Amino acid sequence: MTVRIAKNAASMPVTMDGLEGRVLLSGNVTASVASGILVMKGDAAANEIVMTRSGLSANQIRISSGSSATTINGAAGPLVLDGVRGLKVQLMGGNDNLKLDNANFDRAVSIDAGGGNDLVQIEANGSKSGPASVFGAAVSVSMGSGVDGLQVGIKGQKGNHATFRGAVKFNGGLSRDVLIYNEVGGLAGGSVVAFESINPVTAAGINLRSAKSFGILAGAGVSNTGGTIINGNLGTHPTGTITGSPTVNGVTHSADPIALQAKVDLTAAYNEAKGRAGTPTKVLAGELSGLTLAPGVYKRASSVKLSSGHVTLDAKGNPNAVFIFQIGTTLTTLSGTQLILAGGAQARNIYWQVGSSATLGTTSKFKGTIMADQSVTLAHLATLEGRALARIGAVTLDSNTVTVPT
Repeated sequence: MTVRIAKNAASMPVTMDGLEGRVLLSGNVTASVASGILVMKGDAAANEIVMTRSGLSANQIRISSGSSATTINGAAGPLVLDGVRGLKVQLMGGNDNLKLDNANFDRAVSIDAGGGNDLVQIEANGSKSGPASVFGAAVSVSMGSGVDGLQVGIKGQKGNHATFRGAVKFNGGLSRDVLIYNEVGGLAGGSVVAFESINPVTAAGINLRSAKSFGILAGAGVSNTGGTIINGNLGTHPTGTITGSPTVNGVTHSADPIALQAKVDLTAAYNEAKGRAGTPTKVLAGELSGLTLAPGVYKRASSVKLSSGHVTLDAKGNPNAVFIFQIGTTLTTLSGTQLILAGGAQARNIYWQVGSSATLGTTSKFKGTIMADQSVTLAHLATLEGRALARIGAVTLDSNTVTVPT
């Protein structure tokens, strides 16, 4: 296998911290089938495209826009097309994300990411027990001129993977590009070119142990108002009080041995996050509004606030990238603010160690595991893709949705 390194790569360390921030703005994608080939073309905007055959017949494929507002042929998706045997994609100029899972092709597949900072993921989003994507003919992926990421499969995951039966050509393009593919060593020589980083070493996440299954975990009880939904377990110990009857799509543990063990494991995880050292540890600003942050360990001795707009966490094309935030006192997000994930960042890899208490403002949208020494409060209609874990104090909820990330 030959990997071409850019001429100036020797003068700069190969990391992913230098990539630009990516926020999906959403445009339009055209899609049509001609002679068995699905032809897709993006525009100059940033688009997210999700393609799968799950639940469909042979030679059918479903195209949707994932979490973005990308339209397909000028309309909201999803769109199901028939007679698909091959694929030709041109993403064009935006910062795009293409996800391809459970989609078999017996004819050639060609993906051209074009300009922009793009992320292409093949069999990186399906379930562990899901079917593989089988590529029966030649596959060509060109990442184009931006700072891009190509991910094939999930590290250490069996059963849900990509199978290539024809020739493979992965071309990183012109900039500092990243390839994540466990089986890259099994490809024929010359299959991979122009990637400056292949299977980069990623910092480990925080080991939550038994606390991992809890969306809400408290020390001094849980208080709820309104129609809160918790997609995960709920627990409290030593105080077993739970008021307001939230909907728990999991198991409730009130001052029982399982809640006790989860609290012990939370303390261990809290201390691990607090003591984690980065290479180096980065200084975290007290105001997060408008920032784009790369993976790493961030530390601030005092409070942190998201006052307006959004903060973006950009994984730089590495969906395994870890973000750890060490906050000395309080974490506060104000009304209507949001945390945006870009570049393949995953909520499951984000950890907020908070020295006192955390508060998520009304209608704010937040992501990651919050481990607060004291209390956690989610104001009216705030949503959390992550966990609200309070070591000593209570967790207070008000018509929220909390979903444990997978």
